Amino acid sequence: MLPILLQTCKKILIYVGYVCTALLCLCFLFALLFIRPLDRTPYQRTEFYAQTKQYWNRIFNKKKYIHTQGKIWLVGWAKENFTPSEPIEMTGYLNRQKNKFDCVQDSLFVRAFVFDNQEVEVAIVTLDLLIVPPSLVQIVQKKLENICFLPENVYFSATHTHSSIGGWGDNLVGYFFTGEYRPQLVVNLAQKVVQAIQKARQTKKKAKIGFQRLATAGIVCNRLVGYKGQTDSWLRLIKVEQEQGKTALLVSYAAHPTCLSEKITCLSGDYPSDMIAYIEKYTSIDMVAFLAGAMASQGTIRKNQQPDELHKQRIAKILAQKIIFHSNNIVLTDSIAQIQVIRLPLYLRSPHFRIAKNWVLSSWLFRQIYGEQRPFVQVLRLGNIVLLGMPCDFSGELVAQFESICKQKNIQLMITSFNGAYIGYITHDAWYDLPKYETYDMAWHGPENGAYFSELIRTILERIES
Repeated sequence: MLPILLQTCKKILIYVGYVCTALLCLCFLFALLFIRPLDRTPYQRTEFYAQTKQYWNRIFNKKKYIHTQGKIWLVGWAKENFTPSEPIEMTGYLNRQKNKFDCVQDSLFVRAFVFDNQEVEVAIVTLDLLIVPPSLVQIVQKKLENICFLPENVYFSATHTHSSIGGWGDNLVGYFFTGEYRPQLVVNLAQKVVQAIQKARQTKKKAKIGFQRLATAGIVCNRLVGYKGQTDSWLRLIKVEQEQGKTALLVSYAAHPTCLSEKITCLSGDYPSDMIAYIEKYTSIDMVAFLAGAMASQGTIRKNQQPDELHKQRIAKILAQKIIFHSNNIVLTDSIAQIQVIRLPLYLRSPHFRIAKNWVLSSWLFRQIYGEQRPFVQVLRLGNIVLLGMPCDFSGELVAQFESICKQKNIQLMITSFNGAYIGYITHDAWYDLPKYETYDMAWHGPENGAYFSELIRTILERIES
């Protein structure tokens, strides 16, 4: 009996040895094929930097962009409800992507403004979504041709609510974040965007526009490094007033709309929706739209461990009351009906998923999982107001450095995130090696992007025509 047992054990050990050897060989092969050292070449010595500079110089030197000077402003606005009639997956938190919403706290809207100086029309569109999905933008651009609206003249942003619908991610990363891809949902949403632009176009009237920046306190924190980092706590407003007295606001703010946690399974626009509802209820302002500002690393300060709903309402009420108090003091003008539209291609380090401080998964594997991206920076100038649309969660820590050049050139700057492409997070370079979500999991294009993007923004502000 004992010899048989020993023989059996020997066979099992041999089998286990074969399996372990095979697994080690597979691991070695995987590492050989798919793991690479992190490229830390200084960005100004890279090929992607040279490419970007070359293309941008060509665009600015040859003025390959729209630049018009009109005599008057014609502005209209509209919104379309895209709340699903049946429960679908939510997005915003990775561990909730398979949960379908079971109630509706806020209806979800696409809001559109159309600005016309009788030379060219442009639209600003923002959606109650986590980001503006590239899959959506591609369909919208095709549909816009049917209504004779130039696709490149649409400036996109999102509210970045983390309690909205999923179903729009058409790749493996999208599946994990937004659930099963629903192509018909994306088509229907694209139609809502086009309808909102059409309706805004139909409501255009002679108007004045103005800009205001309001300081806030006790709302924004640096959620990445706390007091070691900086915050962007400015509310930025664009006010439009039509000749007959009808008014509307575009509001941008940097605090992440994550007042509601992953436990919440109700559709909600988070604090932006509550803020909008408050303003529209207690004033005669016809429509308010929210554009996500430089939200990377920027969170909200929760007082006394308030429950999610009370925290959301508190943030919304503080912002709404400040806007209401100051909105009548915004100086409006119709004298500078200037529109510039510039779409600037963006070249970056090869994309990757980071697995250790100095090691990443190969860009080939990344592209199989996430697909190809064609990122860009969108520039929209309305008079002396300059909007810069970023293809990412752009860090609020990087915004303050542009104040001096804006003052010098009399520019009112509004940097927004989620322009219709998405390349992850762009954070301050000082934190790149912190093993945290923003700097490890979502920093898909390597180090020094804080400095790189800052240089590119300064280039835009220096070279944009007055």
